[in-house]
Amino acid sequence: MLPIYDNGYARSEYDEANQVVILHLGGMVNVEKTKDVFQKTMKFMETHHTTAVIYNGESLTGTFTQLNDYIAKEVSPFYDKQGVKYAITALSMDVFTRFAVNSLLKMLKTNREVKIVRTFGEAKAYLEAKMNVKLSC
Repeated sequence: MLPIYDNGYARSEYDEANQVVILHLGGMVNVEKTKDVFQKTMKFMETHHTTAVIYNGESLTGTFTQLNDYIAKEVSPFYDKQGVKYAITALSMDVFTRFAVNSLLKMLKTNREVKIVRTFGEAKAYLEAKMNVKLSC
């Protein structure tokens, strides 16, 4: 795994062999630090082909509805432009986090496959099956 960026709250890394970006987010939602890791990761993706993105938010708590516009208007269109085919999210069962992601899903307009699962292990297994690969994370 190639480290991309780490701001102490969120970090991203790249599986070079399979062209997969993994973003790890944990704890109480931090809007600014989440935007920061998205921006740094998208900059990296401009020069590194990415087929899929996994979000590991299984320990995330709180709402991120303040991020929904940013994700829907900046991140998602960027992923489409870059040719990302899959976005798989492992998400905690926190009621506020679930509410935020359900609101976000209604806003997204993409042909990319978007899937929500409960654990990072499930996200990894799902993507490995879809892409017929073995991820190094």
